[in-house]
Amino acid sequence: MVVVGAGGAGLSAAVTAKDLGAKNVLIVEKMPVVGGNTLRCASAFNAADPERQKALPMTDTLKDAVVKAIN
Repeated sequence: MVVVGAGGAGLSAAVTAKDLGAKNVLIVEKMPVVGGNTLRCASAFNAADPERQKALPMTDTLKDAVVKAIN
C-alpha cells in the first residue's frame, strides 16, 4: 500500500493499514520533514476527537496565545 502524505492523516492511515493486515506500507512525502499541517499548526486547531475536544474548549484568550506562538 502507498500512502501519499506524512501528515497526521497519512501517518494514521499507514498505521491503520498495517494494523488491518497490509504486508507493506510505503509513505511518500514531498516535504523534507513529516507532519503536514499538523506540524505547521502545532496541533492547535486539529480536533480528531470532537468529544474529547469538548472537554478543552478553545477560548479567545487561548486562541490568541496559540496564534501568537505559531507566528
